[in-house]
Amino acid sequence: MVAATPLLLFSATLIHCHSSLDSAHQLLQLGVTTHSHMSFNATRAEMAQLARGFRVVRTDLRWNLVQPKGAGHSYDWSLYDGLLARLAANEIVPLLILDRPPIGGAPSTPSAAASFAQFAVDAVRRYRGRGVLFELWNEPDLNDYSTLAKPNATAYATLAHAVCAALHRAGLDNETIIGPALA
Repeated sequence: MVAATPLLLFSATLIHCHSSLDSAHQLLQLGVTTHSHMSFNATRAEMAQLARGFRVVRTDLRWNLVQPKGAGHSYDWSLYDGLLARLAANEIVPLLILDRPPIGGAPSTPSAAASFAQFAVDAVRRYRGRGVLFELWNEPDLNDYSTLAKPNATAYATLAHAVCAALHRAGLDNETIIGPALA
């Protein structure tokens, strides 16, 4: 049952990659944060229950799940395709947190930021036009695996710039990128 699952209400800040009034309006609606493994396993009844109370579901789009270490340049988006289909069926807006590289932890070097930016382009391109909101990284103010090595505003700004520039070069300016959530 969804009520037994730990959930976190959230609000978000748009970063200057692109924002539209429609996207900003979506963020003003009540949302809930889950973790990917909870979202993937949610039953149809649990999704329907979420839809009665929340309009936005925030969950990780984990790079290491769609492109495991050693997978080369191939992706397997099937877990997220299924999740987005279930969310769409319940008229729930997905907010996908782009995070978790498959190799080496956080993208805190220029080459790692460029690789992460390419993953972001590939993810945004995959789900463009579906009303998906994207969050750039999760809680970069914490000092653990999910952060940018250790709290570092400059590293986050470098990553944000790399991602936004890559999205612009790819012609994906009309998609909405937000971030980051802070602990």
